[in-house]
Amino acid sequence: MRSHRRAKLAPVHEDEDISTSDLALQVLVIHTQEYWQIARECYKLIGHEA
Repeated sequence: MRSHRRAKLAPVHEDEDISTSDLALQVLVIHTQEYWQIARECYKLIGHEA
């Protein structure tokens, strides 16, 4: 099986299909910003509305 590797310090900023032709399924890397949701929830917990 062929390994798909990106540069060690290259962050993923876009959704990307990293599937290889020898795989029976599709592998997607989905870029998220869950840290923003965590920050919103923390903001609410300290008594503010987001």
